[in-house]
Amino acid sequence: MSEVQGHGGGLVHRAALFWRGVELKTYTLYIHDDRYSVPSLDAVTVRDDQRALEVGRNRLTVSPHYRLIEVWEDDRFIDKFARP
Repeated sequence: MSEVQGHGGGLVHRAALFWRGVELKTYTLYIHDDRYSVPSLDAVTVRDDQRALEVGRNRLTVSPHYRLIEVWEDDRFIDKFARP
């Protein structure tokens, strides 16, 4: 288990997760919803950035209120998806 810097500046313990021999990573989705003033968070555990982006892109379609989805791995920004 290793310690990494989290979004809020504190240390986060990160354990390596494995599924069928593949290391999995945990990503945070910041979900900007037009009903709320701050984004909600959702954690997803997947094999790589590409899969996290797929999940983020799909999450935007879950609700017509979702305006923007940001995908982060710890403090590393990956990408964002917005409604047209």
